[in-house]
Amino acid sequence: MELLTLENEHGRAVFSPLAGASMRSLSVVSHGDRYELLTAGDGPHDPNVLPQGTGCFIMVPWPSNMGRGVLYAGGRTYQMPVNRPPHAIHGTVRDQAWSVVESSDTSARLVTELREPWPFGGTVYYDITINGPSLLMKLTVESRERGGKPPVGIGWHPWFRPDIGTGQVSVAAPGQKSVWELDSEFNAVGRQLEVPPSLSLRTPRTPGDDDFNNCFAYDVSQPATVSWPKAVTLQMRSSEEMTQLVVYTPSGAVCVEPISCTADAFRLEAEGIEGTGTAHVAPDKPFSGWTRWSWG
Repeated sequence: MELLTLENEHGRAVFSPLAGASMRSLSVVSHGDRYELLTAGDGPHDPNVLPQGTGCFIMVPWPSNMGRGVLYAGGRTYQMPVNRPPHAIHGTVRDQAWSVVESSDTSARLVTELREPWPFGGTVYYDITINGPSLLMKLTVESRERGGKPPVGIGWHPWFRPDIGTGQVSVAAPGQKSVWELDSEFNAVGRQLEVPPSLSLRTPRTPGDDDFNNCFAYDVSQPATVSWPKAVTLQMRSSEEMTQLVVYTPSGAVCVEPISCTADAFRLEAEGIEGTGTAHVAPDKPFSGWTRWSWG
């Protein structure tokens, strides 16, 4: 299957199983009109390649940065490939082909394996459902490691269009609790700071290019929203495991990313820092989290 399409009368989501199970298009119906929300979502789509800065990819077994590519796990360190110098970013599965276990017009389950360079065996399941004006996406990580509990993190990295033809997008993240302090290489140093006015999204705000490249500890009881004036408001509600939210505003896109752990979380946890969101998996203890995007 080259492209996987889930669709109902409220919207259509297109995925590329061969390109990391990435979402290539999210086309929604709001107030009787149809709008494409993702960059390059109008296609055409090469089913084998997700171009940088487009669509929405998933991040497993870690989201965000892993400083210098050094993985801290079980009292040992391992070297991950540095794919965005000086860091290893966004996990490994976005470069893998996924298999479609089952699918219908409105739901699907995909699967892939955790494999080298990740040193721990495991399986990742991706369950997706479009139901009414809502898209539910759930990731589950299972471990095959005996006698250890490897760290894990998950997340989604959408590239939203800054303008869908109705005006500049605004973002609200009322659940901001704190912001992780970053060093000059955009890696977390282990301190959570009060959110300054310049980074506050507790009320809606239209961000400019490069205004944000930050990770916030987040209260998931307060959904984030991405709104295009007089067209679409997308509400992003996530499960309790998704304790962090990244907001990134490069030129040509707005990225609002539900993630389960902060940048370089496994190192910070090894150093005794609390609140990183790091999870651990074992054969009898999978880890899962979901995000639901609803529009109107």
